[in-house]
Amino acid sequence: MPAKIRLEQFINIIRFASNSNNQRVLIQKIFAKVKNLRGSEASHAEKWAKANMTNLDGWLESLDSALWQSSVSESEKIRNTSLPTISKLKSQGIELGGGGSLELIYFWTRRIKPDFVLETGVAAGWSSYAFLNALKANGNGKLLSSDFPYFRIKNPEKYIGILVPHELRSCNWQVEINGDDLNLPKLLNSETKLQLIHYDSDKRKSGRVRFLSKIELYLDEDYVLIMDDIQNDLAFKEYVEKMNCTFRVISSEDKYVGVALFGTYQ
Repeated sequence: MPAKIRLEQFINIIRFASNSNNQRVLIQKIFAKVKNLRGSEASHAEKWAKANMTNLDGWLESLDSALWQSSVSESEKIRNTSLPTISKLKSQGIELGGGGSLELIYFWTRRIKPDFVLETGVAAGWSSYAFLNALKANGNGKLLSSDFPYFRIKNPEKYIGILVPHELRSCNWQVEINGDDLNLPKLLNSETKLQLIHYDSDKRKSGRVRFLSKIELYLDEDYVLIMDDIQNDLAFKEYVEKMNCTFRVISSEDKYVGVALFGTYQ
């Protein structure tokens, strides 16, 4: 990495850490990373994910063929609309992550027609775009989004959800950007019953376990949990075994995504 880029990133980190809320989250990330160095579950987790993998197309088409075809079509529109912005950002040296399985997100949002959706890890807003587009088609529902900015980028807050079109930015989208621990109390209350959850924030096991514990009181009887990058650790495997629920594992962008289904969706 060129010295100039390293210096810019260092300056951006120092500037970002000047905020007390950001300091707290950064310190937690450092401690979690050090703790994770003691032993990795990645090899075991990836082996388990691969052994339990389901073909996404076949699975969702068998549930609702027409909805699956619509999900493919809408996801392709999202990608085509978003790629010019992503290309422009990349030309400026700004990397905000990939799009993941938009078809999966769109399909379940349309199928469940949830009142409340919770997502963690907004970044450029690929998943937010898919959720909000599907909620608009449903004519109902609110998206609750938790994020923590890419602190190596200058003024990272302005890039959060940058892909989401203006017409989808309305009162049915609440975004908090101080990390899951601080965001969740702002997003969830006694009236919140989550029917669809997408986890794509802290990739360490401790973050996943803590998140699952925090949302437990806010889950509807019928809900679907989508968790990205389950090949990193055994958190998803242990969760579905503990809950004794139906689950699927799919491959997306050379990674694995876990889907846990509860209540009527099993």
